[in-house]
Amino acid sequence: MKKSYEGFLKSDLLWTNTEFGLEQFVLENDKLDYKRLCPVPKKLRLGHQVEHIYLQLLKASNKYKVLAHSIQLIEYKRTLGELDFIIKSLVTDEIIHVELAYKFYLVDYTIDDVVEGLVGPNRGDAFTYKLDKTKNKQLPLLYSGAAKARLDIDIYKVKQKVAFYGQIFTPYQMDNQNMGILNSKSIKGCYIPLNLFITEDFSLFKFHFPTKSEWIHIPYSNVKWMDYESAIQIIKERHAINRSPMIWVYKGMGLIEKMFVTNWG
Repeated sequence: MKKSYEGFLKSDLLWTNTEFGLEQFVLENDKLDYKRLCPVPKKLRLGHQVEHIYLQLLKASNKYKVLAHSIQLIEYKRTLGELDFIIKSLVTDEIIHVELAYKFYLVDYTIDDVVEGLVGPNRGDAFTYKLDKTKNKQLPLLYSGAAKARLDIDIYKVKQKVAFYGQIFTPYQMDNQNMGILNSKSIKGCYIPLNLFITEDFSLFKFHFPTKSEWIHIPYSNVKWMDYESAIQIIKERHAINRSPMIWVYKGMGLIEKMFVTNWG
């Protein structure tokens, strides 16, 4: 449980302040007592685990009050969507609608614009698609008739923000990638296509395949490590079902790096 919270707290917003017409909400927390936080349910998908963590951090804060969360909006028996968090600042009395996102993006170097080139590990789930969905579908839900009926607040006085976190992975041996308006602190590792992974000298290292729910974790040594040949076999199996896995690479002397091995690039 603690590793999930630590991983999230060490994560960074994909941009700072306001970009793309979206203002980032910065969650301020004093020193946390992990024993007071509700455990993260292991059976939840990663996205729902992040929502759980964020809710617990909001509740643990002395700066905010959670008015509502995970609000399902239904109109004429049709599900419109969900509002993530409605909170009140205990400092300013401001009411804020926060939409939360946590994504893993690889920089496709074949695309000149770094924003346009952010894609998921399997080369889908583009950053620009998520931006468009957030701006044109998620945030406008606050002004729907269903939201007005569910929320006992003046929605026109609510400030809308996003909490868009992510981990960015740059091409192997291209560490000086210019991230433009994106937050360079979000860079957490690199990615490498399998054909290059095989030709480069990784043979002396050890490897671990974290589960999807562990992708958020800061790599640590107390896991099951495997050798190079075993890792290649698993990578090929994942590629056969069009999945580009994340791996942790143990290079010795306590040095562990995060990396994706892709079937493209």
